[in-house]
Amino acid sequence: MIIEISVGVLALAFTVLSIFLIKVLLTLNSTLKQSRISLIHLQKETEELSKESQKLLHTLNELSSDIKHKSASLNFLFHPMAAMTKESHHKPKRSENLHETVADVADWLTSSIVLYKTLINKR
Repeated sequence: MIIEISVGVLALAFTVLSIFLIKVLLTLNSTLKQSRISLIHLQKETEELSKESQKLLHTLNELSSDIKHKSASLNFLFHPMAAMTKESHHKPKRSENLHETVADVADWLTSSIVLYKTLINKR
């Protein structure tokens, strides 16, 4: 009789355990489905963000290149001023570098006139 009761309790425990395990597996299955859907959605969003980021980087590269080109085209205006400020800080003798300063100022004035005419012609 004890063996029959033990077998009955064992069968009942196995049944309860099986039902609990089935519920856990069903819940896990639905959670995995939701996770899969979320991952697919996240992957699509990541691809869109990646494409937008690449477009933004490409635009920034073009902008940077354009700024560098324009900056390089205006460098001739700043060389005479840089030479003049460098000379004013070092305070050389006037007779040594006077002809260089005059040449730099002449270059600067010529460049300014060319720039002014270009701006006027573009209007």
